[in-house]
Amino acid sequence: MIEVPANETGMVRIFAVNGASTGSGTAQSFLSRLEQSPEQIATEAARLQTMLGIDEIDPTYTETITVSDVRDLGLTQYLATAMDIPHDTLSADRARLDALEGEVLIVLSRALGFGAQSLRPGPDLTFIGAYKMAEAPLSGAMPARSANPMPAPASAPPTAAPKGAGKLPLVLLGLLLAAGLVLLLARGGA
Repeated sequence: MIEVPANETGMVRIFAVNGASTGSGTAQSFLSRLEQSPEQIATEAARLQTMLGIDEIDPTYTETITVSDVRDLGLTQYLATAMDIPHDTLSADRARLDALEGEVLIVLSRALGFGAQSLRPGPDLTFIGAYKMAEAPLSGAMPARSANPMPAPASAPPTAAPKGAGKLPLVLLGLLLAAGLVLLLARGGA
């Protein structure tokens, strides 16, 4: 069982997909999920709920990749680059991560919502590890924002509008209305 605390943010959990679940879900990236229909997302959510032993998941924040697709880069480098996980965080598991084959399921904290949960991965998943993303808090409230995050722009001294400048838009509006009325009358008389 894997405990997920309430309000967790910035964690990435990695699972090796094996057994009957291998190939059962189409390899998906975060971007390809944007192209899926609501029915496809619901089907994927049900599959992931069963695999992870949980009641709810947002598959938009999960990714299933085939390790051979990132073999040239290496899974460790892919996780560091795509998931913003610092290299030193991954270094202890580097050999294990880079030795994985087949499919890997990547689950971000946001996929699990903000309530505390217990993951109970089924036999088709092997938990590899949980890794903290760069400079993201593990849990808790977001830092308070400054009341005034940006300084007010320097005010320019007021300038006087040219004489008669306010009348020009009204004159143009009057001309457009008159032209529209002439066209309307011309069509009505034909």
